[in-house]
Amino acid sequence: MGVKELREAFNSVASPRFSANVALMDYSRAHDTEWQILTFSGTAADGSAFTIKSDPLRAETDLPEASRVTAGRLLQQGNLRT
Repeated sequence: MGVKELREAFNSVASPRFSANVALMDYSRAHDTEWQILTFSGTAADGSAFTIKSDPLRAETDLPEASRVTAGRLLQQGNLRT
């Protein structure tokens, strides 16, 4: 699975209010555990830019589902701004 699928999973929840055009996956090490962190960047419906990171994810995490959860969190945060 590539970041294209992660971006599509994110956009399946975030659209039409937000649209990610960049999805990145990075790794972080803490407490002898390697974590994955997803980062999504793009534009909101009003034209403003956004960037949001997932919570730290274990290796066995369903990454498309984590992408959708992160999009849901962005939608909740977006509701706080309006």
